[in-house]
Amino acid sequence: MNTNDNLDFEPGTGQDDTICLPPRQFLAVMLDTFLRQADYSTDIFSSQTIYEAVESVYREPSSPASEPWALCFNLIILLALGTEHPVRGDDPFVRPILQAAHVAARKPSFFMSLRLVNVQALALLSLLSQQYHTETFGDSIFAQACILAKATGLHQTSHGVRSDLSPEEAEEREKVFRSLYIRDRYSATTHGSQSWLPNRPRTSLADTQGTPAWELAKVQDEL
Repeated sequence: MNTNDNLDFEPGTGQDDTICLPPRQFLAVMLDTFLRQADYSTDIFSSQTIYEAVESVYREPSSPASEPWALCFNLIILLALGTEHPVRGDDPFVRPILQAAHVAARKPSFFMSLRLVNVQALALLSLLSQQYHTETFGDSIFAQACILAKATGLHQTSHGVRSDLSPEEAEEREKVFRSLYIRDRYSATTHGSQSWLPNRPRTSLADTQGTPAWELAKVQDEL
């Protein structure tokens, strides 16, 4: 992995508080790559939902509801680029995309808004921070993602689910919780860190059952 000085995600001062959207055509290419290469740590979106979000956000970019999606889009590009070659903060192409992470890190609304997309944005931000900045900062963002996930009821994925959710929405909530749960248990076992999510989650996602990461996470609950 890259060294800590490559990407800086921690809050700064004197910067514009606007999260700019990446070029749409470039996002389209990187989004396809991101979804195709998704693993347990990044498989947190429904394809239908995220493509609909792209249409909506680029149609109304100034809407407050668009801001967390704008962050997700920027982080998706950085993560997708990172699968092909090292991402460096001094890259003039990367710098405007990285600006979105700086803005989010100092905006309390990202850590308190009870929306699924905010959980997804924090999950991606924590993952990128752990990979390219410091584990300590990344872990703190991950903890916030888990706390927000519990506050939005994601741990109730298989029981007590809101009746107003469509099957697609309920499935996406399960995907997000599953990803956070696996990462949470892995961190607790390998680093002795605190577990932020409740034990023994129950899920209806067929492709989750039997996967090595999922089975290992369940075993770790018994330790």
